[in-house]
Amino acid sequence: MKRFSYLAGLAMAVLAVGCQPKGAPMQKAYLYAAVDTTRQHPLEYDVNQQLFPYGKLQVGVSRPQPATEIHDGYCRITLEIDRPVRVWVFPVRDTMTSAMSANLTVHPGDSLEVRSVPDPRIPAFTLLRPQLVETDRRDNAFAAMLEEAFPYRTRPKFEGDPAAYKEALDSYLDRMRAFLDSCSRTMPLSDDCIRRTRSDFALIRYNELSSVLRKHPECNLTADYPGDGELPDEGYGTTPYANALLNKYIRNVSPEPERHYAEIERGIRRAPRRLRDYLTALQIGYFAERQLPYYEREFAATVERAERTIRDTVLLDYIARAKSFYGNRALDLPDSVLTGTRFRSPEGVELTLGELLGRYGGRPVYLDFWASWCSGCIFDMQRSANAKAWLEEQGIACLYVSIDEDADDWLRASERYGVDHDSYLALGGRKTPFGRLLELVTIPRYVLFDADHQIVSRDAPRPTDDELPELKRLAGACLPSDRVVVSAKE
Repeated sequence: MKRFSYLAGLAMAVLAVGCQPKGAPMQKAYLYAAVDTTRQHPLEYDVNQQLFPYGKLQVGVSRPQPATEIHDGYCRITLEIDRPVRVWVFPVRDTMTSAMSANLTVHPGDSLEVRSVPDPRIPAFTLLRPQLVETDRRDNAFAAMLEEAFPYRTRPKFEGDPAAYKEALDSYLDRMRAFLDSCSRTMPLSDDCIRRTRSDFALIRYNELSSVLRKHPECNLTADYPGDGELPDEGYGTTPYANALLNKYIRNVSPEPERHYAEIERGIRRAPRRLRDYLTALQIGYFAERQLPYYEREFAATVERAERTIRDTVLLDYIARAKSFYGNRALDLPDSVLTGTRFRSPEGVELTLGELLGRYGGRPVYLDFWASWCSGCIFDMQRSANAKAWLEEQGIACLYVSIDEDADDWLRASERYGVDHDSYLALGGRKTPFGRLLELVTIPRYVLFDADHQIVSRDAPRPTDDELPELKRLAGACLPSDRVVVSAKE
């Protein structure tokens, strides 16, 4: 009997493995960059999965590694991939000018050349952009370049009329389709490239309209404003596709999805079977990233069921990260972090993290990690006036913590960008005990404390207009219902 049970179990296991969907075949993709080996080392690059839109919960992240193939002044990075991946390329800095790593979407078979171009947003910074190169698969680079080559590059802006915006967006995308068709007659674009680019247009439309629905509740739009129907499968594996699924099954269900967990879960269970496991992982990631207490019991039940039923190792890895991240909400800071992390004020006074938070006793704190060389940090600062005004109106202290190594760079940048109020320098940069606790790898980074100075979110929404509704919901949970609005601390 035992032998029979063993053989039956073995047969079922083999059958289950045989029923697993097989992945696409691995293909090579190439990135090229001109490199002066007399002045710098070859480029370094980092690759991760694009299945999920939340960087803090990202999976598949590898350590930066150098490209080793150098011929005729060009450095070549060779990737073997079976789905679209996101690639960051890190230039070696040999001057004081900083360069932001390129965030490139690379598909199997692509050939892209990476070039530095000025960043129009921030003076003295450069960006890395993909360019079309002459290779056997040169058409694959076209999708990444289409919007930059498109003669009508400015997308329509929402100006208060949802119907007018939808019409303007449809007209804009129609022109892009026409431009794609004209290019396909003059360039050897493959059917796969054209089909993939057209699916990108559909995802752009859905996500843009969903953004209006989410960011403008005063318009009283219904959940079907962006449209419905199946999203194009060609986008699978990209962040726009993941965002479209999030919009359709979570964000568009309610103005406050965090308070309608059960309704969202029922919708996901009614989704097509081929998407159900992926949507469950996205659901867990979405609610984990917010770290709110409203849905703790339901969230735990979803995670427990997912761990029992999902077999995809990538999804399970993501769910494990999300579970751990959610479990770290309302985190008490250990004494070693409170006393071992030191800061310097513009006046030259040194104080510990405990002493710094003590300056803002009884008030929630929103902490902004930045640096003088970080163009993304400065870009956020320049768009943060509305968010910072709202936070201070609610009595939430806004602190700026620089991880610059040079105090003079910090002071000059603080004065230049108008953040010398409530500004501090982290002594030790990102390698302080507090930085290690937060896993402070990239900036900008925002941390929210409640009034008792427990961490509510280690990766809070950005202080920009597009993320202000999310920030209000999260920060609002830190305030008592009978709070008194106070002015910001001087």
